[in-house]
Amino acid sequence: MDNGTGTKFDEKYESIYQLDYEHSSLLDSLDYHGFKPEEITDLILTHLHFDHCGGTTYFDEEGELAHTFPNARYHVTKTHWETATHPNAREKASFFKENIAPLQESGQLHLIENNYTYEDGLSTLNVDGHTLGQQLPVIKSENTTLVFAADLFPPRPHVPLPWIMGYDMRPINTLEEKEEILNKAVEQDWYFFMEHDSDNEVIRIEKQDKKFVPKTGITLADF
Repeated sequence: MDNGTGTKFDEKYESIYQLDYEHSSLLDSLDYHGFKPEEITDLILTHLHFDHCGGTTYFDEEGELAHTFPNARYHVTKTHWETATHPNAREKASFFKENIAPLQESGQLHLIENNYTYEDGLSTLNVDGHTLGQQLPVIKSENTTLVFAADLFPPRPHVPLPWIMGYDMRPINTLEEKEEILNKAVEQDWYFFMEHDSDNEVIRIEKQDKKFVPKTGITLADF
């Protein structure tokens, strides 16, 4: 589910976005957990902003684009694919040709409907406030629901309803989507995996004085 910015930036952009490949990298993390890139069969891309899909490809020794996961299918919503390939002027800077074109040319792109079910226990919630067609993967076991928060509320401080990113294309939609999803999270005791939060891996949501409050200090190891 998503794969970060990747390694295709020059020094200027690495500095701007504070990328530290010595601290950690996608391939090192996979190796640590015993996986090889060619063993990955499916990539669920929440959306195609560069910081979520840049790791799909890399520049090889000849400077040519290559696929990091050569045997994987790429799952993107039809709505978002249309957005990414025909972006508005404000969002255009978030979509990089070197990230988008290889997906289209791979023959492994799988365009799905909104609110899609991949298999029992793995489905998605569609949200359109940040960008049209963003899919939030939902993993359900017998007693637990874990939602991949993506950019609905990237770090914990964006959980309160009025706190909405300046990057969101449709902030009123985000406000409504957050309220609906957070109410369900409180009622059904959902967990959220925080893709963008450097301090909180997983959070739960509580309601105090009619406000949504994140409960922190949870990790995937706790499941």
